[in-house]
Amino acid sequence: VNETYFFREERQFALIRDRLFPQWLALSGSVPIRIWSAACSYGEEAYSLALLAKACRVRASIIASDINTEVLQHCREGRFLGSSLRQVDGAQFHSLLLPYRQEDGRIAFDADLRACIETRKINLAELDSPLVDALLPKRQHIVFLRNVFIYFDQGLRARILRTIADKCLCEDGVLFVSMSEIAQLDTSVMPPSFEKIMDGNVFYFHKKRGE
Repeated sequence: VNETYFFREERQFALIRDRLFPQWLALSGSVPIRIWSAACSYGEEAYSLALLAKACRVRASIIASDINTEVLQHCREGRFLGSSLRQVDGAQFHSLLLPYRQEDGRIAFDADLRACIETRKINLAELDSPLVDALLPKRQHIVFLRNVFIYFDQGLRARILRTIADKCLCEDGVLFVSMSEIAQLDTSVMPPSFEKIMDGNVFYFHKKRGE
């Protein structure tokens, strides 16, 4: 279902702004942080991450993937309707969008911001297939995989998560899923290398070192 909006589940973006990006700057300085927005839909999530990185003065290399080529083209163009904003959720970050707002309420991102985002067609249901391996984002520091597990059975969830743990996330990497999906992802599907972290009112998964 290709429906999302900018800074959806804003508590997760606040955690990245307040914790993860400052930690990255302190440890890695000007080295780009690698982020994968999986199942990106039209691209609001990927652009939210790019905007946040720019505001925090973090260099970011973002991969936005989806199975739908039409939404990927939309993502590359970087143009959105005002309906990609919500009045409540995400509102604390709407100021980051102001430089890109048009008189008619639409949003159009410039070439510099669009250049932070690379699109790839990836089918999550075939993530562990040898044919998909060449397209997999590797050594990612942050992966967003949200609001998709409802469409997968337990076996497929386990396969996807195992591939992300083994091939996509680097050590100390972080996986964000939708807060509504956390309860569905128990030890029967989560790889042993992942530990669930609660930071304030936000849950995420951390890939342990040496795993």
